[in-house]
Amino acid sequence: MIVKAAVLEVSGHGLRNFSMSRVAEAADVARATVYLRWPEKKLLILDALRHTGSPLRTPDTGRLRSDLEILVDDWAAVHSDPVTSNLLANLDAEQKHFPEIAAEYSRMIALPANRSIEKVLRAARRRGEVRADANLKVAARCLVGAIVLETRLQANHTVTASFKRALVDTIETSLKPTQT
Repeated sequence: MIVKAAVLEVSGHGLRNFSMSRVAEAADVARATVYLRWPEKKLLILDALRHTGSPLRTPDTGRLRSDLEILVDDWAAVHSDPVTSNLLANLDAEQKHFPEIAAEYSRMIALPANRSIEKVLRAARRRGEVRADANLKVAARCLVGAIVLETRLQANHTVTASFKRALVDTIETSLKPTQT
């Protein structure tokens, strides 16, 4: 309950205006209860960041296209959620004021999530579905970046089925081995 309230607090008020008192009030607990578990605001914010969005899978269907569709669906679900989208936008906007929190978020959430995409692409490379010279890190970042930008550009934070298809088509085509 407290962590969920903290997620809503970061989403609604950002890092700079984050209030332990508002979190306690929203969770219907005493402030002392919050401070007992999280003696520093930073610790509660980091726990809130760990609990954002839906879990992201590392698919292994045996086909690049199917794996990409699952990845795009999962990432779109996370970034289409208005609470998560606002929370991440607030983190992006305020990271220079909170470098420790931004660095910890990258270390514990963003980089591992991107590495899971790279793992899927490496498996596809081993199956011969991805060119040997393809930069998998860039491909993973393109997938995530396209979804993040699309959700931020849409008033309702959604990623349409046609955008998802186009994104999968683009990434799959760019990674395919050239025919000789």
